[in-house]
Amino acid sequence: YRKVSGLYLLAHWVSVFLAFLGIIWFVVAGLIALIRHPRNLLQQPHAPAFIAIALLLLPIPFLASQPFMALGDLTLGSGLLALATLMLPVGMVLTIARAAMANVKGILVKTNVLMALFVLQWCIVLAAAGLLPLRLWA
Repeated sequence: YRKVSGLYLLAHWVSVFLAFLGIIWFVVAGLIALIRHPRNLLQQPHAPAFIAIALLLLPIPFLASQPFMALGDLTLGSGLLALATLMLPVGMVLTIARAAMANVKGILVKTNVLMALFVLQWCIVLAAAGLLPLRLWA
């Protein structure tokens, strides 16, 4: 055990809270866009972030069907998990780039950028800790 500052812990908890706020924002916005405009989902400015978050669900059936003892091995499920977690910051950067290229500068575009920055800062914290991409076999 090692004693750490309370401010250090608070900063990490604020980082996690802001990231989950951003993730929830993109899930809700993506589901609303999927219901309202199913054919134009990919043209929505928040589509890359929504797809990157949805990709995190892809490894679940593969990880659930593999034996518990294979959890630390490189399997299809753990490989997909590493790839999906690597795509999370890419989706956020693409969402920010789409917002920068859009001619509309409304509150919704600014909120998308802010929420993408919230998730991106968490990805940077995870990468600095060596947890992004999430590799179960390393």
